[in-house]
This record gives sequence, structure tokens and C-alpha cells, in this order.
Amino acid sequence: MSNTGDIIRKLREESGVTAKELAHRIGLSASQMSRLESGKRRINSEVLTRIARALEVAPSQLIDDPDGDILIRMAEALVP
Repeated sequence: MSNTGDIIRKLREESGVTAKELAHRIGLSASQMSRLESGKRRINSEVLTRIARALEVAPSQLIDDPDGDILIRMAEALVP
């Protein structure tokens, strides 16, 4: 997996959820979901968390981040 969109698509398909269903569950349009999965739309921590909840996975499972750098930066951004 090379990007978050690929990972989301793979987990979504493994869960038997369509892109349209997932988009509805997390409050995005189908076109926004398509752009997200294709890497044409950036994903923020709020949307990442909603996707993880909808797919019943940990947010860290949606990120190709073997060293944890992305997760550390996201956590730092959440701390006031």
C-alpha cells in the first residue's frame, strides 16, 4: 500500500462496504470519498477518525507510517 487512500479502499472492500455507503456514514459526498481514495483529496485527522470508526479499525491502520512520524505529528496537532 502506498498511500492512505489505497489502505482505506482495501479495508472498506474487505468490510463489504461500498464507497457510497462509507461516504454517507462519515458525512462526505460520494465524489469526495472517491477523491480521497484516489489520493486527490487530502485527509485530516477528523475525517481519518470518522473513517476508522465507520470501518471499526484503529486510525493507525489507515496510515502507511512504519516509523510513526505521521501519527506523532497528528497527535501533536491535537494537543492545545
